[in-house]
Amino acid sequence: MAAAHRPLAPLPWGVRPTWAGGKGPIGPFTDRRVTRTVDAMGTNAEQIVLWVTSWPDLGLPPAAADYFTADAIYENVPVQDSEVLGPLAIGETLVSFRSLFDHIEVEVTAVAEQGDLVMVERIERYVLLDGVTLEMDVIGAFELRDGLICAWRDYWEVAPTPILAPEPLAA
Repeated sequence: MAAAHRPLAPLPWGVRPTWAGGKGPIGPFTDRRVTRTVDAMGTNAEQIVLWVTSWPDLGLPPAAADYFTADAIYENVPVQDSEVLGPLAIGETLVSFRSLFDHIEVEVTAVAEQGDLVMVERIERYVLLDGVTLEMDVIGAFELRDGLICAWRDYWEVAPTPILAPEPLAA
């Protein structure tokens, strides 16, 4: 039986959701460096919030198998031909991307869940190896099957990101 529609309120600015104790707007939150255990998982929204806040620090690609179905697909929608199939390939793609940065911070600002579909609005901060920080608003659409991610699509605006934007024209 599918879960009832349960939109969740936006999180207060500065709240960094993750699991392991305490209470927050959509469940227990504390430090974001917590790895997933099946017994600790609750709703689909809780699992997705755990994934988006934890993946930069997980031991990928093997850890991706704990979150994704064998036939999972990841698509970074603004990037043409970016579809990646399978948990190992998804993990390898994320490792490659993660290697471009000193660290990545993820702030979840809103979550909505309806059955096996979870939408997560977040701010991602990418700290480059030289210390420069880039910030992007991202919306992720996650479909789950049997508690695992079977489809993940991220949407973000290309133009405002300094590293991706073209150089300004000289006057």
